[in-house]
Amino acid sequence: EIMRMLMLPQATAGKQKQPTGDCSECEVIKEISFKIDNLVECADKEEGDAENAEAAAEEGSGEKTEPGAECTPPSMYAMDLITVNELVDKEIEALYNSIITAIEEDERQKLFKKLDDYKSIRNTVDEIITKLLSQTEDEKLKKLVTRSLGRVNTELKTKLKDCQAQCGPGGCESCAADV
Repeated sequence: EIMRMLMLPQATAGKQKQPTGDCSECEVIKEISFKIDNLVECADKEEGDAENAEAAAEEGSGEKTEPGAECTPPSMYAMDLITVNELVDKEIEALYNSIITAIEEDERQKLFKKLDDYKSIRNTVDEIITKLLSQTEDEKLKKLVTRSLGRVNTELKTKLKDCQAQCGPGGCESCAADV
């Protein structure tokens, strides 16, 4: 009987180790930031610049290079923001699951803060989508995107830098964090 007890797998102390210290959590912020930055850059461009960028994007290898390289027509800005909201929703869902499994109070507070940040981003993007759907003129759409998303874009870039800084020097080779 004692041998059988020794052979049983050891139970953990009930803690589930959350993925921290790596840059996987920064990837979502990076992708959202890229999509919003791309919209802002495309809205800033003049009509001739946008056509040149589309031609250059068709010739390219299809990889994401820099914001503004692949532009959609202004009438599709709302659809692009809907895909951004889908990314935010997936991250919110993952955060809810992490909060449920988190045991330590400090970790829960950090997750709640991230959840509030993502909810804020989602609400802001949702308001912009509503405004975009009420407009039809391309110039007004561009102006609305430039003004409204510029602030969100700046916030996201700051959050991305903070996230990458938390990776630590050994935690991230792929995220291009300054070490």
